[in-house]
Amino acid sequence: SRLAVLFMKHAEKEYQRDSTPTGEAKNFRYALRSLTHHFHGVRCIDFGPKKLKQLQQMLVDEGLAQQTVNGRIRRIKQVFDWGVSEELVAVSVVQALRTVTGLKSGKTSAKAPQPKGAVSEAFVDAVRPFVTRPVWAMIKCMLWTGCRPSECCGMRWSEVDTSRPVWVYAPRHHKTAHKGKKRLVLIGPKGQQILNSMRELSRSDYVFDPMVGLEEFSRNNYREAARIRKTVGEHYSPFSLHAAIRKACDRAKIPRWSP
Repeated sequence: SRLAVLFMKHAEKEYQRDSTPTGEAKNFRYALRSLTHHFHGVRCIDFGPKKLKQLQQMLVDEGLAQQTVNGRIRRIKQVFDWGVSEELVAVSVVQALRTVTGLKSGKTSAKAPQPKGAVSEAFVDAVRPFVTRPVWAMIKCMLWTGCRPSECCGMRWSEVDTSRPVWVYAPRHHKTAHKGKKRLVLIGPKGQQILNSMRELSRSDYVFDPMVGLEEFSRNNYREAARIRKTVGEHYSPFSLHAAIRKACDRAKIPRWSP
């Protein structure tokens, strides 16, 4: 438990973007929650490969998918690796835990990962009446540029070079930034049209303003009685974008799809 608490303090500083913990910090929290729930009070020196395999099987029995189980076990190993660097865990413990391999397809009862296919354009168009203007703009922006949901949500005007016929979006924060790699997203005429439609609506440097969406939602649902009492952040999060699309899919009575 002490190792878990200390690591999460480290993770919340290590895995953050704009002073906000990222999804990876949450993933570590889920993994450690599973560990401490099933092995509360067990000392690090006593946590060996057999116990890690027991935890692995417990997660399978809980109905978690193969990919989820492997992710949690991998992160638990990372926590123990970090513990060695902080002189909280013996090297021999980490070396032993590394002998535990991940679940393999066809050799486990856990649900195997399913390949993600393309979303039908008919399903994309079907949510249009049930999402706000900024959410629809983000959907179209991703469609026309190929940028990731996190990149779209965090898009800033200051990171978009509009001096050329084809605009270039160079996000500071992206999936491979920690590896020192650059990310460039090209924005053609259709993408530029989407961004320009948002230009005068944003109250900050962020292209897609959630307050615009909140105001639109309030007007559509409460008409003259609309009062904005809720506060929102400067930009959408991938979670809020996913949630909006899921709700729209349900209202459109189509299968849920992910951006």
